Amino acid sequence: MRKTPATGHLWLSALYMFCLCIFLRQSGYGVAHAQPRASDYAVDNRSWNGLSRLQELASTLSVELKLPARLDLADVPRSDGILLIHPQVSLPVAALSEQIRRGGRVAVLDDLGTGSSLLEAFQIERLPTMLPDDALCLRGQRAWPIAVPGQRHPLTNGIHALVTNHPQRLVHRHLQPLFSLADGRRTLALVGAVGDGRLVSLSDASVVMNNMLAFNGNRRFAENLLRYLAGPNGGRVWLITNTTPLTGASQPPMSLAQYLRRWGQLNLPEPLIYGVAWFLAVGLSLSAMVVLPRWAAYGRVHERYFQGERTVEQPTLPQLLQFRRDFRQLLMTHVHADGDPSTADLVAAMAKHGVAEQTIAETRRLLSTLDSFSSRAGRKAPVRIPSPRFLRLTRAGRSILRALDSNPP
Repeated sequence: MRKTPATGHLWLSALYMFCLCIFLRQSGYGVAHAQPRASDYAVDNRSWNGLSRLQELASTLSVELKLPARLDLADVPRSDGILLIHPQVSLPVAALSEQIRRGGRVAVLDDLGTGSSLLEAFQIERLPTMLPDDALCLRGQRAWPIAVPGQRHPLTNGIHALVTNHPQRLVHRHLQPLFSLADGRRTLALVGAVGDGRLVSLSDASVVMNNMLAFNGNRRFAENLLRYLAGPNGGRVWLITNTTPLTGASQPPMSLAQYLRRWGQLNLPEPLIYGVAWFLAVGLSLSAMVVLPRWAAYGRVHERYFQGERTVEQPTLPQLLQFRRDFRQLLMTHVHADGDPSTADLVAAMAKHGVAEQTIAETRRLLSTLDSFSSRAGRKAPVRIPSPRFLRLTRAGRSILRALDSNPP
């Protein structure tokens, strides 16, 4: 039988939820008077959950990324694109639909925000994703499913794998998936023609966040998306995130702070607002540590093989085989390999991409050793792996992937 949580823990949880409710009711007051801090999907946020890297990428591509404090669709010409990332305000669906029909390009990257209202206008449903047991996931973590291209398109050009984080799935009766899970039955992205324009929808807003752009496929997708929205004539791209007001002829402007202020009833002193804000920031930051991957380049083996060196006292064959799968997957991503290539095919692909001969030789030796362990998986007798040897193998993998990171193809 499970033990009842300690009374102190219950009181702490209740206090946290109480403070959260008060802070949300007072958001209008707090935003007006407290010092603003970096938030999710903010371009001035250089942390893991910001979009500063997306802005830098646009500059590198010579795509003019506009960051309005408020946007009226009447000011957006048809040659410009609109990028909606995790919108949290009511969208002017009729005005956006007309913008697309007249030749505009709009992309909606959203999993739990208000972007669904626009998608529903075009018979696109956004539903929870139920991953199959054999779903392809980054480093075996089911929180990070890997999507693969479902068709040839400018948005999928040069992409073999797109890393997502808790995505939803999209359903449309006729559109072919742009990206889907490897089984092909769960669509994560769609693109379709609407009149003279285009609508792009992706059921995960986090794919272009700072830490996700460290993945090769995600960075290439962000490049493709910016170019696609800018169009052949080099138009501008208007970025709308979170609570940025977006208005059209059918909707008067109203900010989220104004809406919350209307419902606020308590008049709390400013010091308490500051205290609650810091309390929530610490709590949410601690929660985020177990939700998203750590800041690391895509060509790095998962931390569990290295940070846990002193705790891996009795390595098992399944642990080593999981390392083999992760290592091969990262190699395949680096050399843009598909399917289940042999060791010889992987080595040949590395040579084709100009990898140093020493790194290729080390990779061949490591893969050969790991393959020999894989052939023992069906034996009834347990396979013993000395802890020092397990650590030598994982360290060798880390060294190879670091060499690949420092010399990208």
